[in-house]
Amino acid sequence: MAPTSSRLILPIPADIVMDIALYLPVEDQHTMLLSSWATHDIVAPLLYRSIEMWLQPPSWTPGSEHHVHRPFRLLAALARSARHLSTSYPTRFYPGYIVTLAYISYSPQFDLRALPMLADVLRFTNRLRHIRVELTCQSVELVLDVFSRRAVIRAPVPALLANSPDTQGAALVLPSLRSIRSSRPVIVESLMRLRKVTTAVIDTIPSVAIFNRILMSSPSTGTSHLTHLSITFCVDHATFPTMLRAIAGCFPLLVNLFVRTGSSAAESTLIYILEVLAEEHGTLPQLRAIGVNYGRLGLTYLEVIKSAAGAIQASGEKRFAFTAVAFGMSAFRRRDEGSSVWVLQAEVPDGQWSWVMNRACRHHIQLSCRRARPVGGSMILPIWYVGYIRLLPFSEFNEVLTYVHVHLPQAVVAIPVGRASSLSVFELFLLSSDDSELDAFFARLSPNIIMRIRRLSSSSLHAVDAYCNRRWDIDVLLGRWFRQPSGFLYMLDACHAVVSGSEVLRFFGRHSYVGYELDIYAPWSGVLEMGRWLKGHGYVYQASADKHPLFDVAVMMASSFCGSTPSSLVLSTGQKRPPYTAFSFVCPHKTALPTQHRLMGSRIQLIAVRASPERFIIDQFHSTGFMNYFTGTYAVSLFPRTTFVDNITMVCQDASRHNPAHVQWMAKYAERGLKALTAQHPVPRTLEARTWRRRIGDQLTWVLPFAQRSSVKRTMPVLSTVLFEVLTVDHKVAPAGALLRVGPRFKYSSLAVIANPWLDLGNYRSIEIDAAFVQYYQEDAEVSEDELIASDDDSDVADG
Repeated sequence: MAPTSSRLILPIPADIVMDIALYLPVEDQHTMLLSSWATHDIVAPLLYRSIEMWLQPPSWTPGSEHHVHRPFRLLAALARSARHLSTSYPTRFYPGYIVTLAYISYSPQFDLRALPMLADVLRFTNRLRHIRVELTCQSVELVLDVFSRRAVIRAPVPALLANSPDTQGAALVLPSLRSIRSSRPVIVESLMRLRKVTTAVIDTIPSVAIFNRILMSSPSTGTSHLTHLSITFCVDHATFPTMLRAIAGCFPLLVNLFVRTGSSAAESTLIYILEVLAEEHGTLPQLRAIGVNYGRLGLTYLEVIKSAAGAIQASGEKRFAFTAVAFGMSAFRRRDEGSSVWVLQAEVPDGQWSWVMNRACRHHIQLSCRRARPVGGSMILPIWYVGYIRLLPFSEFNEVLTYVHVHLPQAVVAIPVGRASSLSVFELFLLSSDDSELDAFFARLSPNIIMRIRRLSSSSLHAVDAYCNRRWDIDVLLGRWFRQPSGFLYMLDACHAVVSGSEVLRFFGRHSYVGYELDIYAPWSGVLEMGRWLKGHGYVYQASADKHPLFDVAVMMASSFCGSTPSSLVLSTGQKRPPYTAFSFVCPHKTALPTQHRLMGSRIQLIAVRASPERFIIDQFHSTGFMNYFTGTYAVSLFPRTTFVDNITMVCQDASRHNPAHVQWMAKYAERGLKALTAQHPVPRTLEARTWRRRIGDQLTWVLPFAQRSSVKRTMPVLSTVLFEVLTVDHKVAPAGALLRVGPRFKYSSLAVIANPWLDLGNYRSIEIDAAFVQYYQEDAEVSEDELIASDDDSDVADG
């Protein structure tokens, strides 16, 4: 850390120190920045002039986990330094030094946290001239949403308002931007609005319809200033003549035009362009150079450009400003300006058209977040706007505040009262902290508090979504059983099966214990297909004593009794067999394989049920804490608050039978922090226990989509419609020893109404029911009649 004060007087001039720093790598420049405030003021403009950030999953480069977080620390340092814009320390305002910025990300997970900080930093980069943004397709909607919230991009201006003074002066962010590069055309088009951009490089155009968004931009939005354009087409090369005419109409001031396409279409593309330029000499009057696949290697490129020498010379005779044609690594150039003689250049120098080349980053950003020393007139803000604090209960807010202060003191930074950044200290903590710090922070909070934090602002929403996508990652859970979890999720939907049990409880509850058994519940129609898939992916069927040793035969024999209970299935005690059948699969451990290639899960139970798996879970599970499951696309918890917030599970099956088994599982999960409530306990005062009319997907249900990686345009998956009811022990229909009765709608509630007609369970009472069950309602009817007479007497007294 740099000293809080410095009396160092440099013995050499500042320009010489700057020249010395020019020859140093980024790491040494950063060391000079931290050595003293004197060298800091000299080196900072050089160090922050050009910034490149690469965000990629750690699995791409093993052993680089400690490098992954550096872009987040850099963005946080830039956002924090924005407060010096209005202080007496302008040399510490780092965004003002940035001229070139490249943000290249291959991880939508990281984009959720990095893009809000990047958008906030771009609001202060008044000197930024060149920007490059590379993202995956999953993050395109996110970056447009974040940039529009920070006014980095604006909505298209209607043609009637294009020439109004308010519209022309509306572009206040990135006023000096002149060059844009991206593989996403929509990002280039959005950043070009209302700005005098002269250079645009679009590395991928998958279709003509997408490129029309840029071509349809009117000149009033600033696109007529474009002089350098490079596009990469992945469409039919026969459309190039039409596309070139459209480009000429939208960007008449083009000086350099370069096109990239497939090798098979490169020659025809060059011929099409030369023919259009030779025929329509009135278009693109200032065009000086064109290129096709510039920079590509190959002997065929040289032969093709030699054969096109006549067409090049014919185009040059009608366009005197036309001076160069590049094809691959070769190019034809005019010998002198105004000369009609063209000279072949077999290999173009590396820096001839440097703005077209797609240079790789030479180094990763090595900057770390440095805590600035406190300045006068500042105040500590651990949580931002006071109005938002009211969304958190006082006890929960105090818990969050205590953790930030005590466990992570680096999150508390001195913030001047008149700071310019729109991100608060708490938001920067959520966006820029290490994954281990965020995991430790959120692990102390219950899911309902995490969701409250998510609603505070758009930045906290993205930060919480990044944590949720990482912590509730279904691929990590299933990776212990399958090497390709996506294939198993596909089979779940194909077989209409679900996964439930202790592993789903651990998945939702973020528990640390690890199980080795996975329970799959499938209807009889999908058992055979699911079992064959398991056998094809390394699992072996393990037959029990009452089943055939061959899996297919065992399924056929068991399914022949599906839907009926013949005398052969009745036990000697007179009880019916359970409405399910389990098939066990084991994964033999191969010790010869390396540890990273072994599957940690060892056993899978494929449970065949007669009804739908969701209905079986509701009707047959012993307590509410285990009524959680996931399909191939989403996960569902039916009693989430009591299970994962209050850490209780309410027994809803007969606890008097098989008492040792109930005592065993209750003790097992009590050690894991889940308390079982029976009929001896009071009914919790929660909506989950007091709301009798329920269905899957109602407001009390938690639904977690697996494919949701962005916070923009969130969609709810289509859930299976299963109705059920929840009745407490007070309704006199709960099983012996159970606190609740959970079952199909109307099955047990009708019995409760017959036993007690004054229950508030919907419109069950009617004249027909009163007439049919008069022996049950006679006493209640007499009481109601006496009450009616008493009420009449009271009314007479009142009238007298």
